Amino acid sequence: AALGYFEVNDTAGSLRLTQSVDFEAIPPIHDFNVTIIAADNGLSRIQDSSVVVRLRLSDGNDNLPMFNQSVYSAKICEHIAIGTRILRVFAADDDSSLFNTFNYGLLDGNIRETFNLMANGWLVLRHRLDREARDGYDLVVRAQGSSIADSTTANITVVVDDTNDVTPGFDSSVYL
Repeated sequence: AALGYFEVNDTAGSLRLTQSVDFEAIPPIHDFNVTIIAADNGLSRIQDSSVVVRLRLSDGNDNLPMFNQSVYSAKICEHIAIGTRILRVFAADDDSSLFNTFNYGLLDGNIRETFNLMANGWLVLRHRLDREARDGYDLVVRAQGSSIADSTTANITVVVDDTNDVTPGFDSSVYL
C-alpha cells in the first residue's frame, strides 16, 4: 500500500513523501508499513539491517462545507405561531466525521431578529409576523467549521402570505 507514496534517501536514510496524500481519496488505507533496509554494500550481507516504519495518515480539515441547496425558500402565513419550524438547512463536507460538524448562523437579512437559526439547521420564527409591514425576508445563512475560512453561505427566501387579520370597518358612521 505504501508503494509509490514514499522514498528513502540512499545516503541520509530519511523517509519522505513522493506525492500528496489525501485522507478522503484513499480510504480505507490510512496505515502504511514501510520497510527500510540499510545495506553495507560489502561482499558479505551479514551487516545488512532492516526496520519497519509504521505511518498513520490522519485527516485534516481540508474541505469546505457545502449546502445541499444554494437557495432555500419557504412561503408562510403571517399568523403562524412563534417557535414554528419553517425550513431546515443542511451542509456537509468530504472530511471525516472529526471535521464534519458546523455551526449555522444568520449573517444578513434577519430584520429585528425575526428568525432564529438553530444549531441543527432549523429556521424558527422568533417574533410575530405582520404581512402589511413586511411581505418577505431575504436571509443569508452560513455554515462554519473550525474557522471562518472553513465556511460557506447560502440564501433563504421567506415569503409572508397575508391573512385576513384586519377588521373591516366603515369610513363614516353615516351614509346618505
